[in-house]
Amino acid sequence: MVKSVLVGWREGRWNRGISENRTRCASATSPDPGVAVPPSSRSMAGDAYALDDRKPIFVNLMPSPALVHAVIRGWTNSLHIHRFGIDHVRQAMRQSPTGTVVFCHWHQSVLMALMPHCRVKAAILVSRSKDGEIIARYLEAIGLRAVRGSSSRGAAAGALELMRVLHEGYHIALAVDGPRGPNKQIKDGAIEIARRHGVPLIPVAARATREICFKRSWDRFRIPVPGSHLVVQYGAPIWLSGTPGDGDDRARNRQLLARNLHDLEAEVSQRAGRRDRYPHPRFLAWLKQPAENHASMSDPS
Repeated sequence: MVKSVLVGWREGRWNRGISENRTRCASATSPDPGVAVPPSSRSMAGDAYALDDRKPIFVNLMPSPALVHAVIRGWTNSLHIHRFGIDHVRQAMRQSPTGTVVFCHWHQSVLMALMPHCRVKAAILVSRSKDGEIIARYLEAIGLRAVRGSSSRGAAAGALELMRVLHEGYHIALAVDGPRGPNKQIKDGAIEIARRHGVPLIPVAARATREICFKRSWDRFRIPVPGSHLVVQYGAPIWLSGTPGDGDDRARNRQLLARNLHDLEAEVSQRAGRRDRYPHPRFLAWLKQPAENHASMSDPS
């Protein structure tokens, strides 16, 4: 969201004019044509050099949260939203010791997963970057709670805050392969929170009948086209168990959650009429490895 505007004298015609002016000034004030004039003895040439040597200026333009809110609100209102599997959420809430759940989705679908959930009592983990500040204010504007932190900055504080709000009656929504990937590889954050507090994980998948995919981004980020049909589906609750600190148990739980998310996304893709139901095989390769071979992949988000 943070854009940089390049301001400077870099137009080709302007530079050619300055070069010609520099040559004329040097020839007029120097005894030898073509020899540059020392800085102390040039006047007109000094102005030409000053203009030509100006460095580009970068100005950061950050959109206001109100503008972001207005744009996404209009965008969301244009969508035809269809929800499936809501009974899974109700069942999980009844059985959860805190009455809350941990929603899990891929980073690729974070926008489509959040759009239909305005005014839900849920907390979202947001990075401490400048972009994160805009996102945090937007989330607050639509009634969601922003918890600041990520795997690279403020990880411990963010995790502790998530655990605290869970007992305050807030659901948690996490992009389980964020914030930096690798794509479709589960991190331990959501799994450890759910296991320690005995709350269920709810897989969430979302696809649109018409969407744009940014194939050059690490997560192949998707956004719905305004006016399209957005399909959101909730999977059956996943209850985790395991020994704290056991790498094999964590690896098996990551594989379990990943397979549930992939199957759920294939189902919701079919409902939305999408052909690409499963990700590229290279994003599934880690699931074919024995649990003990990648138990060290832990990187809490």
